[in-house]
Amino acid sequence: MSKRRRAAEPETAQVLDLSHDGRGILKPDGKTVFLPDALPGETVTFQRRRRKRSYDEAVLISVDEPSPMRVAPACPHFGLCGGCSLQHLGAADQLAAKQRHVAEALQRFGA
Repeated sequence: MSKRRRAAEPETAQVLDLSHDGRGILKPDGKTVFLPDALPGETVTFQRRRRKRSYDEAVLISVDEPSPMRVAPACPHFGLCGGCSLQHLGAADQLAAKQRHVAEALQRFGA
């Protein structure tokens, strides 16, 4: 007998933050969801694809309300190769996010 799971229904939520690898972080029901190509402050529609004990991974269906930080990616291959995961985020905002992640890591490790 097959244990086939039913596909998750699309959900809508607001992106709260960026992970260290550039994925949007949502917590629509209290559980962390990682969503590529989403930026903080955006309202997005997404679908959960992988469920883990402490977090889920999802795919972006649509950006319903874009962030003012969103820009048009310069690379024509953005979203296809995975080599430029933050090109939809302006350069100054990329720098600020990376600085924040380094500062949080240093604080966590007591440096």
